[in-house]
Amino acid sequence: MSESDSPTDDALDRLAAECRSLRPVAPSAALTARITACLDDREASSLRAAAPWAKVTWFAERLAWAAGGAVVAAGIMSAVVPRAPQQAGIVALPDAPPVATVATAPVVEAPTAPAEWVDESVGWSDEGIALIDGALPARVLRHFVLERPVAGPDRGIVRPREDVFVVPVAIR
Repeated sequence: MSESDSPTDDALDRLAAECRSLRPVAPSAALTARITACLDDREASSLRAAAPWAKVTWFAERLAWAAGGAVVAAGIMSAVVPRAPQQAGIVALPDAPPVATVATAPVVEAPTAPAEWVDESVGWSDEGIALIDGALPARVLRHFVLERPVAGPDRGIVRPREDVFVVPVAIR
């Protein structure tokens, strides 16, 4: 590009001034009327179409969010909540008392030694810091345990136990 082909500062200033002086032409009355009519038709049709479905879509959206939250919560609970292990067809019911069998003939039972029980840890739960008597801060921990007899007539019985540990803490 040669020196003669480059625009001068005066030419650029004139072009900028000319661009600043340009103003848009006002639209004709016919164009304004056509645009107004189209917009009025569109708004009226959208209001007619949206009015009956507005409440339904609002409710459906909230219901979908609630269902999604329930699915996520169920997934987390099934992954986090500990389950008691099963033994060869024995179902452990935590609140069910043991069922006694009916004997046809009287049976004389010899005194048995107390059964030895084994503790099986199921899980821990940290319930955070709580105030004891409204003044003393303490961390509350829960330990879930299943007690099973090692041998003896009570072998199929499972006793659930929950140990609560209250540990005082100092907050500075």
